[in-house]
Amino acid sequence: MGSKSDSDGEVGAVGNRLLTASNNLGVEIENLIASESTLVDTDLAAEITTLQQGLLGFQTSIQSLANQLQFENRAQGRLLDTLS
Repeated sequence: MGSKSDSDGEVGAVGNRLLTASNNLGVEIENLIASESTLVDTDLAAEITTLQQGLLGFQTSIQSLANQLQFENRAQGRLLDTLS
């Protein structure tokens, strides 16, 4: 009759592994739901607005530097004209 108790033990072990796997999947589902919630909470529109403001400031700075270089080049040209 050892085979019945061996079978009972195997069935119990399989049941325990299935229960553990089920519990682990439950935890994974909770983690995924929490991650999804965090992603949904990120305000994409606000992030895009911030990026656009930064790019506008960068573009303005570049334009200002270009204008300054043009002014300096013109001034150097006039100075060379007066020296010639």
